[in-house]
Amino acid sequence: MGQPRFTTEEFENAISGLITLASDESSVRARFDDETFDKITNLLACVGRPEWSLRPRTYALLRMINRPDYMHQFVHHGLRDIHLPYDNLRLPSFLDDASRHMFMEKQSSVLTKANALELENGRHRHFDSSADCHFLILGTLGRGKFGVVDHVQSKLSINRFARKRIYRARSAIRDKEATKSFENELENLKRLRHHHLVTYIGSYTDPHYVGILTIPVADCDLQRFLQQNPFPINNASLLRQFFGCLCSAVQYLHLNKCRHKDIKPGNILVKNGQVYLTDFGTARDWSDRTKATTVGPSGPYTPRFAAPEVVNWEPRNETADIWSLGCVYLDMLVREVDTLSHFVLRVQRLIAVRPLSRARL
Repeated sequence: MGQPRFTTEEFENAISGLITLASDESSVRARFDDETFDKITNLLACVGRPEWSLRPRTYALLRMINRPDYMHQFVHHGLRDIHLPYDNLRLPSFLDDASRHMFMEKQSSVLTKANALELENGRHRHFDSSADCHFLILGTLGRGKFGVVDHVQSKLSINRFARKRIYRARSAIRDKEATKSFENELENLKRLRHHHLVTYIGSYTDPHYVGILTIPVADCDLQRFLQQNPFPINNASLLRQFFGCLCSAVQYLHLNKCRHKDIKPGNILVKNGQVYLTDFGTARDWSDRTKATTVGPSGPYTPRFAAPEVVNWEPRNETADIWSLGCVYLDMLVREVDTLSHFVLRVQRLIAVRPLSRARL
């Protein structure tokens, strides 16, 4: 059944009960709750504004300053609620001076309270000040093209998370590229649940960064695990288990119409003897499409683990993930064989030093 339709008059009557146009001091400090944004989303969809319905916070804010006509511009420029909050430099130039002033004045009304970040409802949160004040930063776990992954502890729950934090660049082009990667990863993490994938906890935007919280906080990635020298002999049995674990994770992705596109040891986490696939910034979700195959220029990839069709910009699908997984398996196999070779060599040397008689055998 399709979405019920509202007339313009019905929409105006319904929306007026949710959003006040008053500009007194109390309305500046008031904050909308999540339920209100859900209702705004539904109302916009019912009145035939699907693109607007994806931006309920932006619409509420523009409605409060009596300039909902600017919604067309926000849609045209690809600006979504994830871009909130704005500062004076990031605020779109198409807003007139009076609207800019009122937008900044009312913006806090559509942002999030501090204690909402860890609520288990999967919502993206918007803070009017640095999210760092809610965390203790315990260390850096890694660095990527757009940002840093660090180890943080919540001051509210004392729980520990891996936090991927991406800087909101002043450059519109770079900011758009980083935000696209962030949104892609966010949507994939929200819909995917498997015991060998990292688990999404929450996400947020603050004045300078966008961030994603996940668990577990890894001991290391598979690349560092394999680089241990000497490689602990006890880890060889763990390594053998990793083959099946990674296979089940990739199978799950493909059954759920998701292609990872960057499987490599650096994107596989190791925690307490378990492995977890991570980094879905370039992953492709084809759940709303009939075919998994893509053509044209390949996006970012790691040459050493990329399938030939990816490198050559040929038509490609989920089999490219299988090639990448095979390359990871090869790295694991080389390490395991090397470890076993060293073990056999040690046994041979021991026998050479202390020859065993047939009777002792």
